[in-house]
Amino acid sequence: MKAIAVLCLAVTSAMAGLTPVRMMPPPTVVPHRTAAASPAASTGPSAPWLALERLSPAERANARIHVEPGTPGADDAVRAIERLWNFGDYDEALAQFRNLGGSFDLRNAFVGINWRTPIPTLETDDWGPNVRVGNRDSAYCTAFDRNSVNNNLLVAMLRQYGAETHLNFDLSTDGGTSWTETYDGNGSGMTPPGDLEGTCTGAYFYVTYPVPDLNQVVCLKVDASNGQMVQFPSGAWADTVFATAPAQVTELAMCSAEEEWPGQRVYAFARTDGDSLLYAWADGTGQPWTRYGTKVDWCTGGMIDCAVNIGYPSGGNWLWASFMYKRAADTLCPALTWMDDSTSTWHTVAVNEPTTVTYGTSSLAAWHDTLLMAYTHELGTAFFTQGLASYDGGAHFYVKSIPDTLANREIPDVTGSHGDGFAVVHREYGSDRTIMYAHAGYDAASWSAQDTVSDHSPNWIERPRIQWLASGTYGVVYVSWDTTAYNSVWFNRNDWTGIADRHPVKPALFGLRAIPTEGGVRLAFNNPAAGKVKLRIFDAAGRLAHSEDRVLDAGLQTLSFAGTTAGIYFAQLDAAGKTATAKFFIAR
Repeated sequence: MKAIAVLCLAVTSAMAGLTPVRMMPPPTVVPHRTAAASPAASTGPSAPWLALERLSPAERANARIHVEPGTPGADDAVRAIERLWNFGDYDEALAQFRNLGGSFDLRNAFVGINWRTPIPTLETDDWGPNVRVGNRDSAYCTAFDRNSVNNNLLVAMLRQYGAETHLNFDLSTDGGTSWTETYDGNGSGMTPPGDLEGTCTGAYFYVTYPVPDLNQVVCLKVDASNGQMVQFPSGAWADTVFATAPAQVTELAMCSAEEEWPGQRVYAFARTDGDSLLYAWADGTGQPWTRYGTKVDWCTGGMIDCAVNIGYPSGGNWLWASFMYKRAADTLCPALTWMDDSTSTWHTVAVNEPTTVTYGTSSLAAWHDTLLMAYTHELGTAFFTQGLASYDGGAHFYVKSIPDTLANREIPDVTGSHGDGFAVVHREYGSDRTIMYAHAGYDAASWSAQDTVSDHSPNWIERPRIQWLASGTYGVVYVSWDTTAYNSVWFNRNDWTGIADRHPVKPALFGLRAIPTEGGVRLAFNNPAAGKVKLRIFDAAGRLAHSEDRVLDAGLQTLSFAGTTAGIYFAQLDAAGKTATAKFFIAR
Protein backbone atom coordinates (compact mmCIF):
# COMPACT_ATOMS: atom_id res chain seq x y z
CA MET A 1 0.00 0.00 0.00
CA LYS A 2 1.44 3.37 -0.96
CA ALA A 3 2.01 6.02 1.65
CA ILE A 4 -0.97 8.21 2.43
CA ALA A 5 -0.69 11.72 3.79
CA VAL A 6 -1.67 11.92 7.44
CA LEU A 7 -4.80 14.05 7.78
CA CYS A 8 -6.64 15.40 10.76
CA LEU A 9 -9.81 13.40 11.30
CA ALA A 10 -13.12 15.19 11.32
CA VAL A 11 -15.94 13.34 13.04
CA THR A 12 -18.22 13.78 10.05
CA SER A 13 -15.70 12.09 7.78
CA ALA A 14 -15.67 8.99 9.96
CA MET A 15 -18.88 7.85 8.34
CA ALA A 16 -17.52 8.02 4.81
CA GLY A 17 -15.69 4.70 4.78
CA LEU A 18 -11.94 4.57 4.21
CA THR A 19 -10.55 7.55 6.12
CA PRO A 20 -6.95 7.93 7.27
CA VAL A 21 -6.64 8.86 10.92
CA ARG A 22 -4.32 11.12 12.80
CA MET A 23 -1.91 9.27 15.07
CA MET A 24 -1.26 11.06 18.35
CA PRO A 25 1.43 10.69 21.02
CA PRO A 26 0.38 9.49 24.48
CA PRO A 27 -1.53 12.10 26.49
CA THR A 28 0.49 14.07 29.00
CA VAL A 29 -2.39 14.80 31.38
CA VAL A 30 -5.19 12.51 32.46
CA PRO A 31 -7.76 14.41 34.53
CA HIS A 32 -9.45 11.36 36.04
CA ARG A 33 -10.21 7.72 35.43
CA THR A 34 -13.50 6.04 34.71
CA ALA A 35 -14.16 2.89 36.68
CA ALA A 36 -15.94 -0.06 35.14
CA ALA A 37 -19.56 -0.54 36.08
CA SER A 38 -20.05 -3.39 38.52
CA PRO A 39 -22.86 -5.39 40.06
CA ALA A 40 -24.20 -4.53 43.47
CA ALA A 41 -21.75 -5.07 46.31
CA SER A 42 -22.03 -8.29 48.27
CA THR A 43 -22.51 -8.51 52.01
CA GLY A 44 -18.83 -9.27 52.57
CA PRO A 45 -16.56 -12.29 52.25
CA SER A 46 -17.23 -15.57 54.01
CA ALA A 47 -15.23 -18.77 54.29
CA PRO A 48 -15.69 -20.51 50.90
CA TRP A 49 -15.74 -24.00 52.41
CA LEU A 50 -19.12 -23.22 54.03
CA ALA A 51 -20.74 -23.85 50.64
CA LEU A 52 -19.85 -27.54 51.03
CA GLU A 53 -22.21 -27.76 54.02
CA ARG A 54 -25.17 -26.98 51.77
CA LEU A 55 -24.58 -29.90 49.39
CA SER A 56 -27.10 -32.73 49.48
CA PRO A 57 -25.81 -36.27 50.12
CA ALA A 58 -25.93 -37.00 46.39
CA GLU A 59 -24.05 -33.79 45.58
CA ARG A 60 -21.39 -34.56 48.17
CA ALA A 61 -20.82 -37.98 46.64
CA ASN A 62 -20.54 -36.34 43.21
CA ALA A 63 -18.06 -33.68 44.36
CA ARG A 64 -14.29 -34.16 44.13
CA ILE A 65 -12.81 -31.11 45.86
CA HIS A 66 -9.52 -29.24 45.83
CA VAL A 67 -8.55 -26.33 48.07
CA GLU A 68 -6.16 -23.40 47.72
CA PRO A 69 -5.83 -21.99 51.27
CA GLY A 70 -4.99 -18.41 50.26
CA THR A 71 -2.83 -18.01 53.36
CA PRO A 72 0.71 -19.25 54.10
CA GLY A 73 1.27 -22.34 56.18
CA ALA A 74 -2.05 -24.09 55.65
CA ASP A 75 -1.19 -26.23 52.61
CA ASP A 76 -0.58 -29.51 54.44
CA ALA A 77 -3.76 -29.13 56.46
CA VAL A 78 -5.99 -28.48 53.45
CA ARG A 79 -4.42 -31.39 51.53
CA ALA A 80 -5.50 -33.63 54.43
CA ILE A 81 -9.02 -32.18 54.27
CA GLU A 82 -9.14 -32.85 50.53
CA ARG A 83 -8.27 -36.50 51.14
CA LEU A 84 -10.95 -36.87 53.83
CA TRP A 85 -13.64 -35.42 51.59
CA ASN A 86 -12.67 -37.22 48.40
CA PHE A 87 -12.69 -40.59 50.20
CA GLY A 88 -16.20 -39.93 51.53
CA ASP A 89 -15.59 -38.68 55.10
CA TYR A 90 -17.57 -35.48 54.56
CA ASP A 91 -18.48 -34.67 58.16
CA GLU A 92 -14.88 -35.04 59.35
CA ALA A 93 -13.64 -32.88 56.47
CA LEU A 94 -16.09 -30.13 57.45
CA ALA A 95 -15.05 -30.44 61.09
CA GLN A 96 -11.41 -30.04 60.07
CA PHE A 97 -12.30 -26.91 58.09
CA ARG A 98 -13.88 -25.44 61.24
CA ASN A 99 -10.82 -26.29 63.32
CA LEU A 100 -8.47 -24.88 60.70
CA GLY A 101 -10.45 -21.65 60.63
CA GLY A 102 -9.41 -21.04 64.22
CA SER A 103 -5.74 -20.96 63.19
CA PHE A 104 -5.84 -19.45 59.68
CA ASP A 105 -7.89 -16.79 57.93
CA LEU A 106 -9.67 -18.83 55.25
CA ARG A 107 -11.70 -15.98 53.75
CA ASN A 108 -9.33 -15.86 50.77
CA ALA A 109 -9.32 -19.63 50.32
CA PHE A 110 -10.59 -21.15 47.09
CA VAL A 111 -12.65 -24.35 47.29
CA GLY A 112 -13.27 -26.03 43.95
CA ILE A 113 -15.50 -28.95 42.96
CA ASN A 114 -14.83 -31.11 39.91
CA TRP A 115 -18.14 -32.90 39.42
CA ARG A 116 -17.49 -36.62 39.04
CA THR A 117 -20.59 -36.80 36.83
CA PRO A 118 -21.16 -33.49 35.01
CA ILE A 119 -24.51 -31.82 35.69
CA PRO A 120 -26.66 -31.39 32.55
CA THR A 121 -28.57 -28.19 31.88
CA LEU A 122 -32.10 -29.06 32.95
CA GLU A 123 -34.18 -26.08 31.90
CA THR A 124 -35.70 -26.25 28.43
CA ASP A 125 -38.98 -24.37 28.87
CA ASP A 126 -37.56 -21.01 27.75
CA TRP A 127 -35.54 -22.31 24.83
CA GLY A 128 -36.01 -20.68 21.46
CA PRO A 129 -33.01 -20.47 19.15
CA ASN A 130 -31.00 -19.75 22.33
CA VAL A 131 -29.74 -22.57 24.54
CA ARG A 132 -29.22 -22.16 28.28
CA VAL A 133 -25.62 -22.69 29.45
CA GLY A 134 -25.84 -24.45 32.81
CA ASN A 135 -28.45 -24.14 35.55
CA ARG A 136 -26.87 -21.18 37.37
CA ASP A 137 -27.96 -17.58 37.53
CA SER A 138 -26.51 -14.34 39.00
CA ALA A 139 -23.62 -14.34 36.49
CA TYR A 140 -21.84 -11.07 35.84
CA CYS A 141 -18.73 -12.12 33.85
CA THR A 142 -18.16 -14.78 31.20
CA ALA A 143 -15.33 -16.24 29.12
CA PHE A 144 -15.88 -18.36 26.00
CA ASP A 145 -13.68 -20.25 23.54
CA ARG A 146 -13.58 -23.20 21.17
CA ASN A 147 -10.87 -25.85 21.51
CA SER A 148 -9.34 -26.65 18.11
CA VAL A 149 -8.15 -30.12 19.19
CA ASN A 150 -11.62 -31.57 19.79
CA ASN A 151 -14.03 -28.74 18.79
CA ASN A 152 -15.47 -28.63 22.31
CA LEU A 153 -16.93 -25.34 23.48
CA LEU A 154 -16.10 -24.06 26.97
CA VAL A 155 -17.75 -21.29 28.98
CA ALA A 156 -16.58 -19.91 32.32
CA MET A 157 -18.81 -17.68 34.41
CA LEU A 158 -18.34 -15.65 37.60
CA ARG A 159 -21.46 -15.48 39.77
CA GLN A 160 -22.33 -13.45 42.85
CA TYR A 161 -24.42 -15.49 45.29
CA GLY A 162 -25.03 -13.60 48.52
CA ALA A 163 -21.62 -13.09 50.14
CA GLU A 164 -20.04 -15.73 47.89
CA THR A 165 -18.42 -15.47 44.47
CA HIS A 166 -18.54 -18.67 42.42
CA LEU A 167 -16.64 -19.69 39.29
CA ASN A 168 -18.32 -22.28 37.07
CA PHE A 169 -17.17 -24.14 33.95
CA ASP A 170 -19.65 -25.51 31.42
CA LEU A 171 -18.80 -27.77 28.49
CA SER A 172 -20.50 -28.59 25.20
CA THR A 173 -19.27 -31.49 23.08
CA ASP A 174 -21.94 -31.10 20.37
CA GLY A 175 -21.45 -27.58 19.06
CA GLY A 176 -23.56 -25.90 21.75
CA THR A 177 -26.66 -28.08 21.41
CA SER A 178 -26.41 -29.17 25.05
CA TRP A 179 -24.25 -28.12 28.01
CA THR A 180 -23.08 -29.70 31.24
CA GLU A 181 -21.61 -28.04 34.31
CA THR A 182 -18.26 -29.65 35.04
CA TYR A 183 -16.92 -27.43 37.82
CA ASP A 184 -18.06 -25.16 40.67
CA GLY A 185 -15.51 -23.11 42.61
CA ASN A 186 -16.09 -20.74 45.50
CA GLY A 187 -13.58 -18.01 46.28
CA SER A 188 -14.97 -15.07 48.20
CA GLY A 189 -11.80 -13.06 47.51
CA MET A 190 -13.03 -12.82 43.88
CA THR A 191 -15.32 -9.97 44.86
CA PRO A 192 -16.62 -7.65 42.13
CA PRO A 193 -15.79 -5.42 40.40
CA GLY A 194 -13.75 -7.85 38.41
CA ASP A 195 -13.30 -9.56 35.10
CA LEU A 196 -12.96 -13.03 33.67
CA GLU A 197 -11.10 -14.07 30.54
CA GLY A 198 -10.20 -17.37 28.92
CA THR A 199 -8.46 -18.85 25.89
CA CYS A 200 -7.71 -22.32 24.56
CA THR A 201 -4.36 -23.66 23.44
CA GLY A 202 -3.58 -27.32 22.84
CA ALA A 203 -5.57 -29.56 25.17
CA TYR A 204 -6.42 -26.85 27.71
CA PHE A 205 -8.67 -23.89 28.42
CA TYR A 206 -6.86 -21.25 30.50
CA VAL A 207 -8.95 -18.88 32.61
CA THR A 208 -7.79 -15.78 34.48
CA TYR A 209 -9.58 -13.61 37.04
CA PRO A 210 -8.49 -10.93 39.53
CA VAL A 211 -8.42 -11.48 43.30
CA PRO A 212 -8.75 -7.92 44.62
CA ASP A 213 -8.14 -8.88 48.25
CA LEU A 214 -4.70 -10.21 47.29
CA ASN A 215 -3.87 -7.72 44.49
CA GLN A 216 -3.32 -10.65 42.14
CA VAL A 217 -4.51 -12.06 38.83
CA VAL A 218 -4.81 -15.85 39.02
CA CYS A 219 -4.82 -18.43 36.21
CA LEU A 220 -6.64 -21.78 36.26
CA LYS A 221 -6.10 -24.68 33.87
CA VAL A 222 -9.02 -26.69 32.47
CA ASP A 223 -8.90 -29.95 30.53
CA ALA A 224 -10.78 -29.06 27.33
CA SER A 225 -11.85 -32.67 26.77
CA ASN A 226 -13.97 -32.91 29.93
CA GLY A 227 -14.11 -29.41 31.46
CA GLN A 228 -12.38 -30.52 34.67
CA MET A 229 -9.87 -28.27 36.38
CA VAL A 230 -6.36 -29.79 36.47
CA GLN A 231 -3.10 -29.03 38.22
CA PHE A 232 -0.16 -27.11 36.79
CA PRO A 233 3.24 -28.83 36.43
CA SER A 234 4.19 -27.47 39.87
CA GLY A 235 1.28 -29.39 41.43
CA ALA A 236 -0.63 -26.20 42.23
CA TRP A 237 -4.27 -25.73 41.26
CA ALA A 238 -3.74 -22.05 40.48
CA ASP A 239 -0.88 -19.85 39.36
CA THR A 240 -0.28 -16.12 39.73
CA VAL A 241 -0.13 -14.20 36.44
CA PHE A 242 0.23 -10.68 37.88
CA ALA A 243 0.93 -9.37 41.39
CA THR A 244 -0.13 -5.73 41.25
CA ALA A 245 -0.04 -4.29 44.79
CA PRO A 246 -0.93 -1.58 45.54
CA ALA A 247 -2.79 -1.28 42.21
CA GLN A 248 -5.95 -3.26 41.47
CA VAL A 249 -6.71 -4.96 38.14
CA THR A 250 -9.94 -3.74 36.55
CA GLU A 251 -9.90 -5.41 33.11
CA LEU A 252 -8.31 -8.53 31.58
CA ALA A 253 -7.72 -9.90 28.08
CA MET A 254 -6.34 -13.26 26.87
CA CYS A 255 -5.42 -14.79 23.52
CA SER A 256 -3.27 -17.52 21.99
CA ALA A 257 -1.86 -18.59 18.64
CA GLU A 258 -3.99 -21.72 18.73
CA GLU A 259 -5.05 -21.43 15.11
CA GLU A 260 -1.47 -21.49 13.85
CA TRP A 261 0.55 -23.09 16.67
CA PRO A 262 -1.70 -25.34 18.79
CA GLY A 263 -0.41 -25.97 22.27
CA GLN A 264 2.03 -23.08 22.17
CA ARG A 265 1.99 -19.87 24.15
CA VAL A 266 -0.91 -18.23 25.95
CA TYR A 267 -0.95 -14.44 26.47
CA ALA A 268 -2.56 -12.25 29.13
CA PHE A 269 -3.03 -8.49 29.44
CA ALA A 270 -4.36 -6.51 32.40
CA ARG A 271 -5.43 -2.91 32.94
CA THR A 272 -4.93 -1.55 36.46
CA ASP A 273 -6.61 1.29 38.29
CA GLY A 274 -3.22 2.99 38.03
CA ASP A 275 -3.74 3.19 34.24
CA SER A 276 -0.98 0.66 33.45
CA LEU A 277 -1.29 -2.01 30.76
CA LEU A 278 0.46 -5.21 31.89
CA TYR A 279 1.52 -8.16 29.72
CA ALA A 280 2.59 -11.75 30.45
CA TRP A 281 2.92 -15.05 28.62
CA ALA A 282 3.27 -18.74 29.47
CA ASP A 283 4.07 -21.79 27.36
CA GLY A 284 1.56 -24.52 26.48
CA THR A 285 1.71 -25.99 30.00
CA GLY A 286 0.50 -22.70 31.48
CA GLN A 287 3.56 -22.29 33.71
CA PRO A 288 5.62 -20.29 34.48
CA TRP A 289 4.36 -16.83 33.56
CA THR A 290 6.91 -14.38 32.15
CA ARG A 291 6.02 -10.72 32.64
CA TYR A 292 7.00 -7.76 30.50
CA GLY A 293 6.14 -4.09 30.57
CA THR A 294 4.33 -2.43 27.65
CA LYS A 295 5.33 1.09 28.81
CA VAL A 296 1.66 2.08 28.57
CA ASP A 297 0.64 3.97 31.72
CA TRP A 298 -2.30 5.88 30.22
CA CYS A 299 -4.77 3.03 29.67
CA THR A 300 -7.57 4.95 31.30
CA GLY A 301 -10.95 3.59 30.30
CA GLY A 302 -13.11 0.76 29.08
CA MET A 303 -12.59 -2.88 28.19
CA ILE A 304 -9.29 -4.03 26.72
CA ASP A 305 -8.68 -6.84 24.22
CA CYS A 306 -5.76 -8.63 22.55
CA ALA A 307 -5.07 -10.74 19.47
CA VAL A 308 -2.24 -12.66 17.81
CA ASN A 309 -1.83 -11.66 14.17
CA ILE A 310 -2.15 -15.15 12.70
CA GLY A 311 -0.17 -15.63 9.49
CA TYR A 312 1.86 -12.45 9.69
CA PRO A 313 5.45 -12.96 8.51
CA SER A 314 8.15 -13.65 11.07
CA GLY A 315 9.63 -10.45 12.35
CA GLY A 316 6.35 -8.58 11.97
CA ASN A 317 3.94 -6.98 14.41
CA TRP A 318 2.39 -10.15 15.73
CA LEU A 319 0.93 -9.50 19.20
CA TRP A 320 -1.60 -6.69 19.66
CA ALA A 321 -3.66 -5.14 22.44
CA SER A 322 -6.42 -2.52 22.23
CA PHE A 323 -7.61 -0.07 24.87
CA MET A 324 -9.17 3.37 25.37
CA TYR A 325 -7.50 6.46 26.80
CA LYS A 326 -8.54 9.96 27.87
CA ARG A 327 -7.23 13.12 26.30
CA ALA A 328 -9.62 15.25 28.36
CA ALA A 329 -12.39 14.76 30.87
CA ASP A 330 -15.05 12.38 29.54
CA THR A 331 -13.35 12.11 26.15
CA LEU A 332 -12.19 8.59 25.34
CA CYS A 333 -10.12 7.75 22.27
CA PRO A 334 -9.00 4.38 20.81
CA ALA A 335 -5.39 3.20 21.06
CA LEU A 336 -3.35 0.14 20.09
CA THR A 337 -0.05 -1.30 21.23
CA TRP A 338 1.89 -4.13 19.61
CA MET A 339 5.01 -6.26 19.97
CA ASP A 340 7.63 -6.13 17.21
CA ASP A 341 8.74 -9.75 16.87
CA SER A 342 12.15 -8.84 15.46
CA THR A 343 13.17 -6.59 18.38
CA SER A 344 10.74 -7.67 21.16
CA THR A 345 9.87 -4.01 21.69
CA TRP A 346 6.45 -2.43 22.13
CA HIS A 347 5.03 0.30 19.91
CA THR A 348 1.90 2.31 20.58
CA VAL A 349 -0.43 4.40 18.46
CA ALA A 350 -3.10 6.70 19.89
CA VAL A 351 -5.80 8.14 17.67
CA ASN A 352 -7.28 11.59 18.17
CA GLU A 353 -10.78 10.40 17.46
CA PRO A 354 -12.82 11.23 20.56
CA THR A 355 -15.83 9.14 21.54
CA THR A 356 -17.05 11.46 24.33
CA VAL A 357 -18.40 8.49 26.29
CA THR A 358 -17.63 7.95 29.94
CA TYR A 359 -17.01 4.22 29.56
CA GLY A 360 -15.57 3.04 26.25
CA THR A 361 -15.02 -0.53 25.18
CA SER A 362 -12.71 -2.12 22.62
CA SER A 363 -12.30 -5.45 20.88
CA LEU A 364 -9.59 -6.63 18.48
CA ALA A 365 -9.16 -9.18 15.68
CA ALA A 366 -6.22 -9.84 13.34
CA TRP A 367 -5.56 -11.96 10.26
CA HIS A 368 -2.29 -11.82 8.25
CA ASP A 369 -1.65 -8.11 7.60
CA THR A 370 -5.21 -7.02 8.43
CA LEU A 371 -6.35 -5.70 11.81
CA LEU A 372 -9.69 -4.43 13.05
CA MET A 373 -10.31 -2.73 16.38
CA ALA A 374 -13.99 -2.27 17.22
CA TYR A 375 -15.00 0.23 19.88
CA THR A 376 -17.97 2.17 21.21
CA HIS A 377 -18.31 5.63 19.69
CA GLU A 378 -20.75 8.46 20.34
CA LEU A 379 -22.03 11.11 17.94
CA GLY A 380 -24.50 13.52 19.45
CA THR A 381 -26.91 11.40 21.48
CA ALA A 382 -26.35 8.17 19.52
CA PHE A 383 -23.97 5.35 20.38
CA PHE A 384 -22.66 3.11 17.65
CA THR A 385 -19.90 0.61 16.94
CA GLN A 386 -16.97 1.99 15.00
CA GLY A 387 -13.66 0.48 13.90
CA LEU A 388 -10.03 1.18 13.19
CA ALA A 389 -8.72 -0.97 10.32
CA SER A 390 -5.18 -1.52 9.06
CA TYR A 391 -4.26 -3.44 5.90
CA ASP A 392 -0.48 -3.24 6.20
CA GLY A 393 0.24 -4.67 9.64
CA GLY A 394 -0.30 -1.40 11.48
CA ALA A 395 1.56 1.10 9.29
CA HIS A 396 -1.67 2.98 8.53
CA PHE A 397 -5.13 2.97 10.11
CA TYR A 398 -8.54 3.97 8.75
CA VAL A 399 -11.88 4.63 10.43
CA LYS A 400 -14.61 2.15 9.48
CA SER A 401 -18.31 2.00 10.34
CA ILE A 402 -19.38 -1.39 11.81
CA PRO A 403 -21.80 -1.95 10.23
CA ASP A 404 -24.00 1.21 10.36
CA THR A 405 -24.85 4.15 12.59
CA LEU A 406 -28.63 4.01 12.58
CA ALA A 407 -29.21 2.70 16.12
CA ASN A 408 -27.67 2.79 19.57
CA ARG A 409 -25.13 -0.04 19.62
CA GLU A 410 -22.31 -0.59 22.08
CA ILE A 411 -19.94 -3.07 23.77
CA PRO A 412 -18.73 -4.89 20.64
CA ASP A 413 -16.85 -8.17 20.40
CA VAL A 414 -15.13 -9.00 17.10
CA THR A 415 -13.36 -12.08 15.73
CA GLY A 416 -11.44 -12.57 12.48
CA SER A 417 -10.19 -16.15 12.26
CA HIS A 418 -9.53 -18.82 9.65
CA GLY A 419 -9.73 -16.59 6.56
CA ASP A 420 -13.48 -16.12 7.08
CA GLY A 421 -13.47 -12.35 7.42
CA PHE A 422 -14.65 -10.36 10.44
CA ALA A 423 -17.72 -11.14 12.56
CA VAL A 424 -19.01 -8.79 15.23
CA VAL A 425 -21.67 -8.82 17.93
CA HIS A 426 -22.75 -5.83 19.93
CA ARG A 427 -25.65 -4.79 22.13
CA GLU A 428 -28.40 -2.65 20.66
CA TYR A 429 -29.42 -0.25 23.36
CA GLY A 430 -32.97 1.02 23.44
CA SER A 431 -36.31 0.29 25.07
CA ASP A 432 -35.75 -3.35 24.09
CA ARG A 433 -32.11 -4.42 24.41
CA THR A 434 -30.86 -7.15 22.12
CA ILE A 435 -27.61 -8.66 20.83
CA MET A 436 -26.97 -8.09 17.11
CA TYR A 437 -24.61 -9.97 14.74
CA ALA A 438 -23.05 -8.95 11.41
CA HIS A 439 -20.26 -10.22 9.13
CA ALA A 440 -17.92 -8.68 6.55
CA GLY A 441 -14.88 -9.61 4.50
CA TYR A 442 -11.46 -8.49 5.60
CA ASP A 443 -11.98 -5.16 3.88
CA ALA A 444 -14.52 -4.43 6.67
CA ALA A 445 -16.53 -2.52 4.09
CA SER A 446 -19.64 -4.49 3.08
CA TRP A 447 -21.30 -5.72 6.27
CA SER A 448 -24.17 -8.17 6.16
CA ALA A 449 -27.62 -7.24 7.36
CA GLN A 450 -27.73 -7.48 11.12
CA ASP A 451 -29.33 -10.53 12.72
CA THR A 452 -30.79 -10.70 16.22
CA VAL A 453 -28.89 -13.14 18.42
CA SER A 454 -30.71 -12.93 21.73
CA ASP A 455 -34.11 -14.24 22.79
CA HIS A 456 -33.68 -12.47 26.12
CA SER A 457 -32.73 -8.91 26.97
CA PRO A 458 -28.98 -8.86 27.63
CA ASN A 459 -27.29 -7.75 30.82
CA TRP A 460 -26.14 -4.12 30.61
CA ILE A 461 -22.65 -4.78 32.07
CA GLU A 462 -21.13 -7.82 30.39
CA ARG A 463 -20.25 -7.74 26.70
CA PRO A 464 -21.38 -10.62 24.47
CA ARG A 465 -18.71 -13.08 23.32
CA ILE A 466 -18.29 -14.39 19.76
CA GLN A 467 -16.08 -17.24 18.49
CA TRP A 468 -15.46 -18.90 15.13
CA LEU A 469 -16.86 -22.47 15.12
CA ALA A 470 -16.58 -23.66 11.50
CA SER A 471 -16.46 -22.17 8.02
CA GLY A 472 -19.03 -19.38 8.00
CA THR A 473 -20.32 -20.38 11.43
CA TYR A 474 -20.01 -18.42 14.68
CA GLY A 475 -21.19 -18.99 18.24
CA VAL A 476 -22.24 -16.29 20.70
CA VAL A 477 -22.51 -16.33 24.49
CA TYR A 478 -24.29 -13.59 26.44
CA VAL A 479 -25.71 -12.87 29.90
CA SER A 480 -29.43 -12.10 30.18
CA TRP A 481 -31.33 -10.08 32.75
CA ASP A 482 -35.04 -10.40 31.89
CA THR A 483 -35.77 -14.08 32.52
CA THR A 484 -36.94 -15.77 35.70
CA ALA A 485 -33.34 -16.99 35.97
CA TYR A 486 -31.70 -13.68 36.88
CA ASN A 487 -28.47 -13.02 34.90
CA SER A 488 -28.42 -16.46 33.31
CA VAL A 489 -26.04 -17.39 30.46
CA TRP A 490 -27.20 -18.26 26.92
CA PHE A 491 -25.67 -19.57 23.69
CA ASN A 492 -26.65 -19.16 20.04
CA ARG A 493 -25.20 -19.92 16.58
CA ASN A 494 -25.70 -18.00 13.36
CA ASP A 495 -26.70 -21.23 11.53
CA TRP A 496 -29.55 -22.18 13.89
CA THR A 497 -33.18 -21.61 13.05
CA GLY A 498 -34.95 -23.82 15.57
CA ILE A 499 -34.41 -25.81 18.73
CA ALA A 500 -36.74 -28.82 18.35
CA ASP A 501 -33.98 -31.34 17.66
CA ARG A 502 -31.41 -29.95 20.06
CA HIS A 503 -32.80 -30.66 23.51
CA PRO A 504 -30.37 -32.51 25.80
CA VAL A 505 -31.25 -36.01 26.92
CA LYS A 506 -33.56 -35.80 29.90
CA PRO A 507 -32.50 -37.71 33.02
CA ALA A 508 -34.34 -40.97 33.47
CA LEU A 509 -34.35 -40.78 37.29
CA PHE A 510 -37.00 -38.95 39.32
CA GLY A 511 -34.56 -36.98 41.48
CA LEU A 512 -34.81 -33.42 42.82
CA ARG A 513 -32.20 -30.71 42.31
CA ALA A 514 -32.16 -27.32 44.05
CA ILE A 515 -30.88 -24.53 41.77
CA PRO A 516 -30.13 -21.24 43.61
CA THR A 517 -31.68 -18.08 42.17
CA GLU A 518 -31.62 -14.44 43.17
CA GLY A 519 -33.48 -14.50 46.49
CA GLY A 520 -34.76 -18.06 46.27
CA VAL A 521 -34.45 -21.46 44.64
CA ARG A 522 -35.77 -23.44 41.66
CA LEU A 523 -36.44 -27.12 42.30
CA ALA A 524 -35.92 -29.17 39.14
CA PHE A 525 -37.14 -32.75 38.78
CA ASN A 526 -38.13 -35.32 36.17
CA ASN A 527 -41.81 -35.99 36.77
CA PRO A 528 -42.40 -39.76 36.33
CA ALA A 529 -45.98 -39.36 35.05
CA ALA A 530 -48.55 -36.65 34.41
CA GLY A 531 -50.62 -35.91 37.49
CA LYS A 532 -50.61 -34.32 40.92
CA VAL A 533 -47.36 -33.43 42.68
CA LYS A 534 -47.02 -32.14 46.23
CA LEU A 535 -44.15 -29.93 47.37
CA ARG A 536 -43.39 -29.23 51.03
CA ILE A 537 -40.47 -27.12 52.27
CA PHE A 538 -39.23 -27.14 55.87
CA ASP A 539 -36.77 -24.85 57.63
CA ALA A 540 -33.80 -26.11 59.66
CA ALA A 541 -36.00 -26.42 62.77
CA GLY A 542 -38.46 -28.68 60.94
CA ARG A 543 -41.22 -26.05 60.63
CA LEU A 544 -43.30 -26.09 57.44
CA ALA A 545 -42.28 -23.01 55.44
CA HIS A 546 -44.17 -23.68 52.18
CA SER A 547 -46.59 -26.17 50.70
CA GLU A 548 -48.24 -26.44 47.30
CA ASP A 549 -50.09 -28.96 45.16
CA ARG A 550 -49.79 -28.82 41.37
CA VAL A 551 -50.95 -30.88 38.40
CA LEU A 552 -47.99 -31.20 36.01
CA ASP A 553 -47.14 -33.03 32.81
CA ALA A 554 -44.62 -35.84 32.72
CA GLY A 555 -40.99 -34.92 32.09
CA LEU A 556 -38.67 -32.18 33.19
CA GLN A 557 -40.37 -29.66 35.50
CA THR A 558 -39.39 -26.85 37.87
CA LEU A 559 -41.06 -25.25 40.90
CA SER A 560 -39.90 -22.05 42.56
CA PHE A 561 -39.64 -20.98 46.19
CA ALA A 562 -38.71 -17.49 47.43
CA GLY A 563 -37.76 -17.75 51.10
CA THR A 564 -38.12 -14.68 53.28
CA THR A 565 -35.44 -15.74 55.77
CA ALA A 566 -31.85 -16.77 55.11
CA GLY A 567 -30.87 -20.26 56.18
CA ILE A 568 -30.95 -23.98 55.41
CA TYR A 569 -34.16 -25.54 54.05
CA PHE A 570 -35.30 -29.04 53.12
CA ALA A 571 -37.64 -29.77 50.19
CA GLN A 572 -39.78 -32.90 49.90
CA LEU A 573 -41.55 -33.69 46.64
CA ASP A 574 -44.16 -36.44 46.22
CA ALA A 575 -45.19 -37.50 42.71
CA ALA A 576 -46.54 -40.71 41.16
CA GLY A 577 -46.03 -42.59 44.42
CA LYS A 578 -42.38 -41.56 44.67
CA THR A 579 -40.65 -39.17 47.08
CA ALA A 580 -37.51 -37.10 46.53
CA THR A 581 -35.76 -34.67 48.87
CA ALA A 582 -33.22 -31.87 48.50
CA LYS A 583 -31.35 -29.63 50.92
CA PHE A 584 -30.63 -26.02 49.96
CA PHE A 585 -29.55 -22.68 51.39
CA ILE A 586 -31.04 -19.22 50.84
CA ALA A 587 -28.72 -16.23 51.25
CA ARG A 588 -29.88 -12.71 52.10
